[in-house]
Amino acid sequence: MTYQTIKFHLGIASFAQQRLWMDEQVRFDESIHKRTAVYNELLIYKLRSTRLLSLEWFRHALELIVAKHPILRTALVYEQDKLIQRILPISDASFDFKVTFIEDEMQSKRVLADEETNVSLFNLGQGRVFRCHVLHYLSGRNDNGTNLKPNDIIVFNFHHIAIDRSSIPIFINDLRQALTLGNLYYDGKDNISYLDYAQYERLEDWSAARQFWSSALESLKNSTHQQNPSIRTGRGYTVTFDLNHDLVIRINQFMSQSYLTLFQVGLAAFFVLLFKLSNSERLDVCIGIVAANRSHYQLQNMIGFFANTLPFCLRIDPYESFIQLCYRVQQNWHDILPHLHLPYQEMIKLNKNIGSSFVRTQFQAETIIDSDEQIIKLNDGTALDMIHRNLLTDNIAKFDMACALYENRRKETISVSLNASLDLYDESTITAMASRFQGIFGQLLSIPSVCEVSLLLPHELQLMHDLNDTFRDYGRLDCIHHQFADQAMQHPQKLALELDQQSLTYCELLYYVQLLSLYFLNNCGVSVGDIICQCVDRSISMVSG
Repeated sequence: MTYQTIKFHLGIASFAQQRLWMDEQVRFDESIHKRTAVYNELLIYKLRSTRLLSLEWFRHALELIVAKHPILRTALVYEQDKLIQRILPISDASFDFKVTFIEDEMQSKRVLADEETNVSLFNLGQGRVFRCHVLHYLSGRNDNGTNLKPNDIIVFNFHHIAIDRSSIPIFINDLRQALTLGNLYYDGKDNISYLDYAQYERLEDWSAARQFWSSALESLKNSTHQQNPSIRTGRGYTVTFDLNHDLVIRINQFMSQSYLTLFQVGLAAFFVLLFKLSNSERLDVCIGIVAANRSHYQLQNMIGFFANTLPFCLRIDPYESFIQLCYRVQQNWHDILPHLHLPYQEMIKLNKNIGSSFVRTQFQAETIIDSDEQIIKLNDGTALDMIHRNLLTDNIAKFDMACALYENRRKETISVSLNASLDLYDESTITAMASRFQGIFGQLLSIPSVCEVSLLLPHELQLMHDLNDTFRDYGRLDCIHHQFADQAMQHPQKLALELDQQSLTYCELLYYVQLLSLYFLNNCGVSVGDIICQCVDRSISMVSG
């Protein structure tokens, strides 16, 4: 089906927008907890230049983008039991453009932390879903902030309801074109808008997808009690680590030889982590994954929120190898692919035993072929370089636990990020879980079965070794009567035997033992090595015998 421009400015919100809006209103209810913003999506750049760049020119480029993509000036209001989206006319107030003068890096980090966590930066009802914040380093008294200077930081902040991860490259390419050429080519009359997509979405035939997901979710009826329905504050903690280069090479070889993707291998590894953290008792594991949901060709170059959350359920076999687990993950993914367009809220209607937010654990993988694709080059010597998220506090948690893998093909690097809610775990626990996950990656390609994966950290292994190291060197092991004779020679006057009111020293006991031995040898015909039984009452004579 080919989408046609409806030319409406008012219509019902998409299923993705409804899901996110409801999640923000209910699961992160501000009236119950003082929460932080969980859906502020930041894109950060730093100017690399030998000359100044006009802020007016920069703002003009953003105005062109907002004009091309109506979703960046679309208001969402809840009325008559429906979430409605309304495209607003282009104006100077379509988005916030702010300049802040800073003197050092500490100030910039404070501003970035506010951009990341401040819930008041956006107003969906007024269509304020996008903003630009320029952090301008002061260079003197005459600096009036009309131009961007080298090392100035530009923060693009979006509310997630207007943009998804697949929209970021589209925004970057449009910004590059607008800054370079001063215009953006698009056919405003014939190009469909996000609002058009939201209306066409409801005309799709989902009968086959409903049948598939009804069967797939049936297995969850006995395991949903493990989900915690508590409302969250949105506070979280993130630990990121890099896999060492040799391991990355081995993983790449493993994926190439096994015809697997990083998404499939990473998801299988995350399943192993959750299985082991449950003390190998939780066999049925369900993880949320994100599908781009842009299968229609007319959606490829459109900014908007199309992503769909999918439950990925798997029963762990503790005795299968890691590659077998990977192949089962791959097969499940292939089974899901034809049905990933069914909206999440339509899926949960198929099983009355699960709630609207039963998926509390998420996984995603992102591959960058060349990091130069993220650089916005304007001319010789002038460019905007993307700054990685290490400037952010990463103290937001949309899920109880989330894992993300970031691969750079050109640099042959893989970074792993583990984020968890501080409503459930403290920072030390999250750090320990990340360390254990890092250890799991080092074992997966060499263990014969999943159950043999160890969660123990190096210092814990050393502690176990020390506690179980009971070896003692007792020197030469002689017969007990030889050792007794040696003891008598070394300590003849020490007390060797005591019973009631009687006692003997080592020297005295040895003397009586020798008398008895000579008696047996001389008078009873006993030879060396013969076994002699004795039957006597409890006494000193019993020991000497």
